[in-house]
Amino acid sequence: MSQPRLIISQEQGFTLVRFGTPVLDNAGVEAIAEQLTRLPDEAPQPAIVIDFSPVRFLASRMLGVLVDTARKAEAAGGRVVLCGLREDVGKVFKITRLDRVLAFAETVDNARDLFQAPE
Repeated sequence: MSQPRLIISQEQGFTLVRFGTPVLDNAGVEAIAEQLTRLPDEAPQPAIVIDFSPVRFLASRMLGVLVDTARKAEAAGGRVVLCGLREDVGKVFKITRLDRVLAFAETVDNARDLFQAPE
């Protein structure tokens, strides 16, 4: 199996992260964890949308990576919004109660609207 990768692009007002693999198992998470947690410090803008639409499996280690990334983005004056979660992947966030800690949107467009809405 090839190494998972992140596809990162700069959009108007935020950084968009897409996964190049449908499986984020422990090995895959380790391969992308450092890149993802560095993103709030290195991206031109700490507003980050992470699109999970291709992801069908999510290892529990990824939850910690996402929380770390969100905390770093908030410390830099931004935030992380997760979108495109399949129902079974979304349940993981509800079960772990991370749906109360992390921000979610249905689609990338919905996430974009969150960044453009006045706070």
